[in-house]
Amino acid sequence: MSNTDQTPHQKRRGDYIINAERERENDERYEDLENEFQAGKRDWREVEKKFNLQINELREELGRYQRRLDDVSNQLRVTERTKLDLETELYFKKREIAELNEKVAKSEKNTYDYQRTRANLDVMAQYIEESRARWVEEDRRNKWDGFVAKDTWGRSFLVLKWGHLLWEAASGIAQFVLAIRGEKRASKEE
Repeated sequence: MSNTDQTPHQKRRGDYIINAERERENDERYEDLENEFQAGKRDWREVEKKFNLQINELREELGRYQRRLDDVSNQLRVTERTKLDLETELYFKKREIAELNEKVAKSEKNTYDYQRTRANLDVMAQYIEESRARWVEEDRRNKWDGFVAKDTWGRSFLVLKWGHLLWEAASGIAQFVLAIRGEKRASKEE
């Protein structure tokens, strides 16, 4: 029987059958995709566990280096070291960072978060450079504490202090002069 010879009821019934077959095929495809998805999810969980272990190890190592850097920073603030000592200490820290960079490069194949770790290392290197500059600047400033204030507010207060001292001196001289004049007048009037 051709499509033109079918009654509307038969056409609808044929459409229902075709749609039911399509739906069944779609359900089978969906089940296959769901099974693949679940298998991929299990695989991803394993990869994620390994990844998280590596990330935690790297974070612990970075934490150790950060603590070492903080210890060095505190020691440098407490004791005065020469510029040569500072540069020697920085050289060793840079070498440690270079070794850490090598370790990170070796674990690059196994970690998905290599770029974030690399950025953290760059921040540490920048922190070391800024610390060195700050230590040198503090060393330079500590030699002139009495003459140069440490920041803009300190300089402003220093200017105000000297201005106040000059004002006090000028007013004291003026009072002294007026007192002398007053004594001269009093002696003339007598």
